[in-house]
Amino acid sequence: MSRFLKTAGLGIFILVLLTTFTLATAYAGPIKIGCVLSLTGTGAPECGPQQQGVVLAEKHINNGGGPLDNKLKVLYADGQSKPGAATAAVNKLVKMNNIPILLGGWSSGCSIAMSTVTIPNKVVQIGVGCTSPQITYLKDNDYFFRTSPSDAGQGVALAMLAKRKGYKTASSIVINNQYGIGIEQVFIEAWKKAGGKFLTAVRADKNKASYRSELGKVFKNNPDVVINAVYPIDNTVMMKQWYQMDLGGHWLAAEVGKAPTLPEKLGYNIYGTVEGVSTGAPDSKARELFDQAWKNEYDDADQSVFSASAYDATMIAALAIEKAGTAKDTAAIKEAIREVANPPGEVVTINEFA
Repeated sequence: MSRFLKTAGLGIFILVLLTTFTLATAYAGPIKIGCVLSLTGTGAPECGPQQQGVVLAEKHINNGGGPLDNKLKVLYADGQSKPGAATAAVNKLVKMNNIPILLGGWSSGCSIAMSTVTIPNKVVQIGVGCTSPQITYLKDNDYFFRTSPSDAGQGVALAMLAKRKGYKTASSIVINNQYGIGIEQVFIEAWKKAGGKFLTAVRADKNKASYRSELGKVFKNNPDVVINAVYPIDNTVMMKQWYQMDLGGHWLAAEVGKAPTLPEKLGYNIYGTVEGVSTGAPDSKARELFDQAWKNEYDDADQSVFSASAYDATMIAALAIEKAGTAKDTAAIKEAIREVANPPGEVVTINEFA
């Protein structure tokens, strides 16, 4: 079994619903919101279970009466793991369906690209798996939120774990986009502050048949540990080739290294030596309730790292519409989001939308 250090305090799960709501506007038919995830391409292993999180929340919301006494209907589109395709999907949802809220996306690159449509059109965007620190500094006029934590925390946690393990030198190999580069930069800064020596930073492109050249570079100076932030599909290729090349060394993986597909595809000889960190909610009663609700709905299907973040984002969207008393005034909806997601208020949890 791989061992992962869970960074504490990340995730929402317990949603907060204020006890005072504004007068609701009557609507005919369901209230529609959008959801763009990478259901094909490199993001598919993560985003399939994320979509299941949205579906589960939608079911719980509608079982509880729905926002503004209407059914919630989530319109899905595939971002194909490509920023251009994700942007086109969002543009279509916004222009054709006049949605007030968009859930998504998963990768930071796709999410930032999607925001070029949502922000100018004043559509509230709630990211469900985009973790790049760059998102914190977007000029979004307060229209971009996320339920997934920033990699500013994850990069520091990786440095803390490497220090705890007694490593002195480190290199990194990350996916060549905002997600990977964000983790790389935060890790290097934190690692140096902790007194570690950083050797080599390697950035790998997606969808390659071979990563032997990149592996040769990152292990060239015999680092004590290599930080890995590569998507599961590409990581499957990379880790097999690392094993075949007999490079040895130690890995510490970001949360993508915790993807449920990797142990089965790689086996213990390769994957069993990987340690790392994972973002997620700490153990709690709310976590137990979510896991049980997931099992009731999906039996033994694996969650992805951000399945619960997708559930939370959907719940927050519905609660914000309820609080704002409108599904059309996006300025009112964005103002309601922090109120329904933070204290004070009446604490509600899984399947308590009513």
